[in-house]
Amino acid sequence: RELFEDQEHMTGSDHMIALFFVSFVLLVGVMLLNIVVAVLLDEFIQSVERDRKHNAQAELKAVDPSGGKVTTSLDPLLESLSALNHAADVDRVIENLFVQFDTADTGVLGSRDLADGVRKLDFEPAVHMSQEDFEVLTEDMRLCDSDGNIDKHTFCLIMRRQARQYLQ
Repeated sequence: RELFEDQEHMTGSDHMIALFFVSFVLLVGVMLLNIVVAVLLDEFIQSVERDRKHNAQAELKAVDPSGGKVTTSLDPLLESLSALNHAADVDRVIENLFVQFDTADTGVLGSRDLADGVRKLDFEPAVHMSQEDFEVLTEDMRLCDSDGNIDKHTFCLIMRRQARQYLQ
């Protein structure tokens, strides 16, 4: 039977059927469009995050042709730490670095504090740290507190881990 056979013989239920059909099509069309857009955006965001992590890992694993070592922004500092003979000396130097970098005497270091601190060190080539370097060091900020800072203990752990990786 046709939906609109004759305008004269249409009953109230026919109008309701037509209203239901039109509203159903519009509602489902809008909802499905929103769902498709949401899924596509989610996939795009996940893809961008994967690419960013991949690029950070590739940067961290970049091989220095002269020495065959992993190169990071902290290599000049790590090279000076590797020259020390005893673990206690390394720990003492790392703790002194933390105190030197913590110019505000807050007991924590943020990415800016660390970047400013390593920039002030007298190394050739100069050491420069970006926000991305800080995020790599802090394992995508997982080692940071809620304010994005690291305390002395965490700084020491990060530096010891970096020194170990530099020596391998």
